Amino acid sequence: TAMSPPYTSTPYEDMGKMFRTGDIQLVTSLMEGMSTTILEGMACGLPTICNDDAVVSEPVVPYATGLLVHRLLTNESVTDEVVERMFELSSNPGLLADMSKNAAELARIKYNWATIAQHFVYLFGTLINKRYE
Repeated sequence: TAMSPPYTSTPYEDMGKMFRTGDIQLVTSLMEGMSTTILEGMACGLPTICNDDAVVSEPVVPYATGLLVHRLLTNESVTDEVVERMFELSSNPGLLADMSKNAAELARIKYNWATIAQHFVYLFGTLINKRYE
């Protein structure tokens, strides 16, 4: 399924249900920061296909939680490689099921708010300690 209008106005509390209408998350952004969209999709069990930009693809583990495609420095975001990866996942139900389970588990363990908060506490503690050395 596509996340284009009418989904741009989907209430936040309905986003999980909306994510679960699909089988694969396709993120074709050419460049962005750490994508909460990828993390939200993974938390809902969606394997992700995205470009291999280091920041965008950070939560995607190839052949475990999703697939990566080569990033092009053009306006072309859906390439033959993207289509090939989509076909690869959609034609392999076992791989899709494994990636779905792994994506949800990785999001639950590594990218939950408690873990993120611990990282911030550590970061701020380190900054404070360095400032007063």
